[in-house]
Amino acid sequence: MALPEIRTWNHREVVTADQFNEQVRDVARSLTNPPYAICTRDSVLPVTGGTNALIPWTSAETSGITTNSSAGYVTGLRVQEAGLYWVDLSLCGRVTDSGIAHFQAYIKVNGNHAFSGTTTAEADGFQDSAYASGLLRLNANDVVTVEVYVTAGRSAEFAEGPWQAYTCRLHLYWSGGF
Repeated sequence: MALPEIRTWNHREVVTADQFNEQVRDVARSLTNPPYAICTRDSVLPVTGGTNALIPWTSAETSGITTNSSAGYVTGLRVQEAGLYWVDLSLCGRVTDSGIAHFQAYIKVNGNHAFSGTTTAEADGFQDSAYASGLLRLNANDVVTVEVYVTAGRSAEFAEGPWQAYTCRLHLYWSGGF
């Protein structure tokens, strides 16, 4: 439910039941159930290095945020209500060939870079997690997506096994208006 515009009352203004409900009841409802999304990845995602790869999420729990989907996967989160949103991303992967590899996780808004985090996986089979988080100022219909870059010439798998799948998550929470 969208947060109603908060109005300023005039001295001795007569308030109707509808006005009172909008300014008290509806505000309380909006604040107790703000928009949010939690995306998870519970199946292996192989990534070949050298180019950004979109992270398709296998499931999403949302309220007040819709999902963009392709081939049964969630590919983006579409914000319905403008506001400040806290975004938190963690991606866990492992190098599948020999050598050091870097994982760069990107949070994007409408295709533009917003936040990123980097980690280094030191050897074949070595797993590590990249984290990115921050406060986004989003407008209605903005789309949040996630991409990952793996060092060119290397390959990696993300969400391989339950310990990695538990770590591959995207959280988006409305924090207030602007």
